[in-house]
Amino acid sequence: MLYFCLCLKEFPQRFHEMMDLSRFGPGERIVFEPYSRDIFEESFRWIAERNIFSEGEMGSGNYDEAVISLAA
Repeated sequence: MLYFCLCLKEFPQRFHEMMDLSRFGPGERIVFEPYSRDIFEESFRWIAERNIFSEGEMGSGNYDEAVISLAA
């Protein structure tokens, strides 16, 4: 249940009643495939264009801060 509470905090309040957290798992937040800067920026723009998060709540959009690479 703790995981679900943490997951819920990552979404704006207005979506909470619509969300079925029983379908969520750690895989929704971890991507094990290459995630290029271009795809990251495209996704960030897509979310911003749809006003999913309120002004100032979307984060920095900084790829280098959001992505961790285990490649040597």
